Amino acid sequence: MSLIISFITLIILLFLSLKQFKKVIGISVVSIFLLSFSFYQILPIILFNLGGYPIGTTFLSEKTLIKAYFFSIIGLASFFLGFLTPFKFIKKYKLRNISNKTKNISLLIFFIGLMLFFSGIFLLDIEKNFNKNFITVGIFMIIGSTLIFFYWMLLKTKSNIRDKIVFVFLFIFSFSLLLETGNRRMVLGFILFMIQLYLLQKKKKVRGTYLLLFIPITLFSIILIRAFRTALLEENDLFNMTIYYFKIGFSDIRFFSSAIDSPTCFFFFGRILEEVPHHVPYIYWRSYYRVFYFIIPRSFWPDKPLKLTQTLGTTFWPSFTSSTGATLVGESFYNFGLVGIVIVFFLWGLIVKQLESKIKLKDPNLNMNEIFLISFFTAWIPDIFRGGGFSSSFSGQILTFGLPLLILLFFSLLPSKN
Repeated sequence: MSLIISFITLIILLFLSLKQFKKVIGISVVSIFLLSFSFYQILPIILFNLGGYPIGTTFLSEKTLIKAYFFSIIGLASFFLGFLTPFKFIKKYKLRNISNKTKNISLLIFFIGLMLFFSGIFLLDIEKNFNKNFITVGIFMIIGSTLIFFYWMLLKTKSNIRDKIVFVFLFIFSFSLLLETGNRRMVLGFILFMIQLYLLQKKKKVRGTYLLLFIPITLFSIILIRAFRTALLEENDLFNMTIYYFKIGFSDIRFFSSAIDSPTCFFFFGRILEEVPHHVPYIYWRSYYRVFYFIIPRSFWPDKPLKLTQTLGTTFWPSFTSSTGATLVGESFYNFGLVGIVIVFFLWGLIVKQLESKIKLKDPNLNMNEIFLISFFTAWIPDIFRGGGFSSSFSGQILTFGLPLLILLFFSLLPSKN
């Protein structure tokens, strides 16, 4: 039963996503939300029914799959309820244009920050206290912020060939760092952010049918990155081993499920439904209020609570040693049960409604910070659906995309010489 209803739901959500593209410029935020929901909450049910439970996990019972489906649908219904609520809370801010001189000063600030980061990690010999992936992702966040801000400036001001060469160099370097960490979500968010930024700035409309190309290309890329990362561990004939694991990714359904990540997160969603609150208590919004202290180094606070991604495995499946999420529905339930699901998805409905209303075809006059804000949420939504903890996801997005926004606001709010 869960296979049939999930397949029907997947088709309906895909149809709604395609239809929404006709009403807006750029990428529909509603469509991104519905596609992310489908990828993390519905597709895994189909894969589990076909025997595609991820490596390191096991089957979920039909009872658990049905329960997970209906809890997901409750979340979706709450989202639409929030979306249809006639409530507005985003105001317009008029920001003045930024000159080329300001662009160069801003870039200098970012590069100084980049140099300070390298100095702190390597020149002060403290890299031994950090996880390798932490350092690499940290470097990407600084370079990625610089790149995104630079890209924004290319759109807003006249650029020369030097600017474009620097942009291409930064893009290749940032993408290489992402391949090194294997962080596929950050790759997707990074690309979505810049595509949305470009489309909204140029006021371009996108055909919904492009989704039919984007979805398989995204899956293709995810499998390729996973194959490359797995081949690196072999330390022998990298090219041929990458091809070998890439073929396995599309022939072995369990490898495929592990590579795309969402079935792993869904597995822990299922385990949460089986264990909470009877054997494991609710965490009462702990994954949310951690955002207020995440920046405090553990060296200053040794007993600082672990992130949700670090505790899900040890709590619900001890043999699973990697960090993981539990889907947005699972995280919401783990925080405060069914009430948590309703509240979280209702609020997301309100937020998405405000963002979508800004990019409707009848009124596409967006100012600078509105474009940046919409692009920010377009990149963030797929990451938040992983359910790895709101605070971790939010802090990562802020470090990557928020720094350019703060610089933009600062310079654009300064009084003009005129």
